[in-house]
Amino acid sequence: MGAPAYLTILIRKINLRRFFWPGLVMLTILVWAAVLSFPRDNRLLLKFYDVGEGDAIFIRTEQGKKVLIDGGPDGRVVNYLSKDLPFYDRTLDLMIVTHPHADHLRGLVEVLTRYHVRRVVYNPGQYTEAVYRDFEREIKAQNIPVWTAKVGDTLTLDAKSRLLVLWPTSINQETSNPNETSIILLLRTGAFSALLLDDAEKSVQAALFIPPGDDDLEVLKVPHHGARTALDEFLVAKAAPKLAVISVGRNSYGHPSAEVLGAYSIRNIPILRTDTAGSVSILTDGLKWWYETVR
Repeated sequence: MGAPAYLTILIRKINLRRFFWPGLVMLTILVWAAVLSFPRDNRLLLKFYDVGEGDAIFIRTEQGKKVLIDGGPDGRVVNYLSKDLPFYDRTLDLMIVTHPHADHLRGLVEVLTRYHVRRVVYNPGQYTEAVYRDFEREIKAQNIPVWTAKVGDTLTLDAKSRLLVLWPTSINQETSNPNETSIILLLRTGAFSALLLDDAEKSVQAALFIPPGDDDLEVLKVPHHGARTALDEFLVAKAAPKLAVISVGRNSYGHPSAEVLGAYSIRNIPILRTDTAGSVSILTDGLKWWYETVR
């Protein structure tokens, strides 16, 4: 008798039902073990991903709401999300596009194909770049609700955490430079606050109104990867952050500039750069806060 025929007879003699239920029970136990073993944290996580010359910021609130602000210049952001979210969680509560430049937008197209996004915040415009058309096509195909954002709006994340919109002044603000209409956000949770300046130009920073009580920041995201043209020393002095973070990678623009580094150094403000420190994680319970870096 040939081996295939022998194996067929043997399989028929085995009562598969004897193995089905024990196997199902074991599989269930393994799945729940993985779920329960995934670290749970009642602190807010603010994470600046090391995506090279671009921006991608992830927020997970104390109550588990998940926000992605920009997505960097390529698909690396998907790899980071897979590490910060358990394998069974493929949902983002909010995606925010600060402006349509590819170094902020391209990675989000990939995210939209891999994750279920409940809501997107961005200000549509007449942009012709292919990556922008791909982004809008994916949003429309999935019928994702879209919100716009302008100064004075508040994006409530949970009972304790919110994002205040400090810029732009109008969702229809006309300009040939999208950096001038970047969505600038102030994250507030308890007594902790972080100013996310995106790629704001110096003229925009000069016009910003920072709410009273938030002009003594814990964290400031340095605008435009540390570009000299985006340095407003008056805002740096007024904000007086305890920590500055520069999202930057290998580039031919000279980012971050010596002038920017010097402006923070002379004020004794520590700087963390993603190109040298790796991804930067800020953890806070609303009172105390810590940071960690990982390459």
